[in-house]
Amino acid sequence: DSSKLEIKFEEFGEIQLQSLIEETNKAVTEVEFENFMLDHYIKRLNIVIEIQENPVPVSDHSRSRARFAGIDRSFRLSIEKKCFIARSEIESLTQEVESVKKNSELILDNYQIVCDEAEMQLKQTQKIRRDFVKLIGKHSSQIQNTSITVEKLS
Repeated sequence: DSSKLEIKFEEFGEIQLQSLIEETNKAVTEVEFENFMLDHYIKRLNIVIEIQENPVPVSDHSRSRARFAGIDRSFRLSIEKKCFIARSEIESLTQEVESVKKNSELILDNYQIVCDEAEMQLKQTQKIRRDFVKLIGKHSSQIQNTSITVEKLS
């Protein structure tokens, strides 16, 4: 009955209702996180779960139970199973993080090597340029020697 429900909520103050909403939101977030971890665990292990839903007559009183009537009660996990799944997910994520870290370090090392090589080439190019400018500067006053200077660099 919606009238009974309205009376119950009218008895609560605004602050109490807000705290109930916050608690409910927190509980929903925790359940969503558990579902995410379980889903990830199941996908990682390639487990196929088939849930057969049986049509259940819906009445006003059993409306919330009707949604879960087709789900076998054995799918509810104990705390120990949840902890086991959480630990295995943590181990899996730790291994994944280590793998990504190693790959990132290799990529950074390769980039560092490329940067070092580019820096060496830049220094070598700058040295050749300085030598060229020196050589051209000495002989720039003599027009006939410019062709000889170019030949010397070749």
